[in-house]
Amino acid sequence: LPFWPQTLLATSQAKSSTSRAVATSAMRPVITVLTSFPLQQGTTRETFKTTMLSTVPRYQGVDGLVKKTYVLDLARCRGGGVYTFNSLAQAEACFNEAALDRARQLFGTFEIQYFEDVIVVENLTGAVRIRS
Repeated sequence: LPFWPQTLLATSQAKSSTSRAVATSAMRPVITVLTSFPLQQGTTRETFKTTMLSTVPRYQGVDGLVKKTYVLDLARCRGGGVYTFNSLAQAEACFNEAALDRARQLFGTFEIQYFEDVIVVENLTGAVRIRS
């Protein structure tokens, strides 16, 4: 909807004077990848951190990977990752068949989803980036 960014901007500017001003800008294509996998019963935060820290070098310097966040849900006994890539091609190159096979061997099941970032709210800077 081509009118939506203008509507969003107008709505945000119409908020009360106590709210922060919103600066909007166009953004380049960005891809967020979510992964999820089961953990062994009894996994603790410390064992998860130790295991995942051993994988950090694998992601350092990966072409197009802006950020990787390791996530943990002890209540559901699941771990995962949130990745930000500059492009879908770079995300797919990172999660090639060899990488997916390795993850499946390690965790049994490995879920992966690719999302296009459409609107990003950056509270640290006050910016709202909208994909054109």
